[in-house]
Amino acid sequence: QDASTQWRESQDSPGSTREPRTAARPQIELPPLEGPVDPARYLLGPGDELELALFGRVTARVTIAVNAEGSIYVPNLGHVPVAGLTLVEARTRLSEVFDRRYLGVRADFTLLRPRRILVHVAGEVQKPGLVELQAPARVSEAVKTAGGFTSRASRRNLTVQRVRGSVEGADLE
Repeated sequence: QDASTQWRESQDSPGSTREPRTAARPQIELPPLEGPVDPARYLLGPGDELELALFGRVTARVTIAVNAEGSIYVPNLGHVPVAGLTLVEARTRLSEVFDRRYLGVRADFTLLRPRRILVHVAGEVQKPGLVELQAPARVSEAVKTAGGFTSRASRRNLTVQRVRGSVEGADLE
């Protein structure tokens, strides 16, 4: 079977193990991104929505999402782990997987919609606690979503502690 037949069958066959399409979930209105996402720095994670594009002997565009386990499902390939990879690294991994499986088919993807993330904001803000932001989020967005600083807050000595344990300073002056 050639690649185009395999791709089409995986999309259409009644016994396909493809994840079923689900109705669109309501989107919370989030502020627009301040600029383009840096593909060398943005880390993929559950909830990121991507567009997979195939070129060559097969041409297709499919919207896919990083699932809760951190992988994307590609018909006839199965699950490809991408969580924790930058966009550049994930593109390389996907290209390698496609090169091994399909002759004459190139694969690429773009980030359609960054995931929503929960950030815990503590300290001298009006409403400390969890806030929902769109990745990649800035410290200033987290503070603004938490109601802004109190009158006693320092805008120069903020601490950002990431899930993986790294700690960075931030200055909003």
